Amino acid sequence: MQSKKSNQRHDPLHPPSTTATPSGSSVCPISFGCRQVPAKEIYIAGDEIILTLPPTTTAPQRRRLLHEFFKQRLAIALDVYMRDYTAKLQCRPIPYRIMSRRSVWGTFHPATRTIIFNLQLIHVAPAYIQYIVLHEMTHQYVAAHNAAFYRRIAALMPDWRERRRALQQFARTHSII
Repeated sequence: MQSKKSNQRHDPLHPPSTTATPSGSSVCPISFGCRQVPAKEIYIAGDEIILTLPPTTTAPQRRRLLHEFFKQRLAIALDVYMRDYTAKLQCRPIPYRIMSRRSVWGTFHPATRTIIFNLQLIHVAPAYIQYIVLHEMTHQYVAAHNAAFYRRIAALMPDWRERRRALQQFARTHSII
């Protein structure tokens, strides 16, 4: 598919409304029918993720590009929610990292006062990401999952049980966690 020429560069965080790349290059949807392109690009157009890649790009390289793209997109949401709950909890900002995990959505490390979020959060609704952020940030006050822990969460998120249940159901349905 050939696209129209354009002098405008796109912002990968604000995708264009069509599948044509702003650089005027051919597109390579995830179906990997690649054509010669001038540069690597990745963005969202509608409900598709569009990659423009040289035809020599290997499957591991494509996976790495998608991994980094998803990490960047998730970090945008996490930054917003971390800032929001830092203000609501009246605490210092907590550094975080995003990693691929197999069995947990997030982990708070009290010794280093850091949080590791699972990259798979990119696939869930924003309300569930908010729940995980608040859940992990609450561990700075209460380590155990006890009544005091859930009272703190309920004070800021009265529907936390529904969010947790929906997140667990999503994980089971999609074989994520």
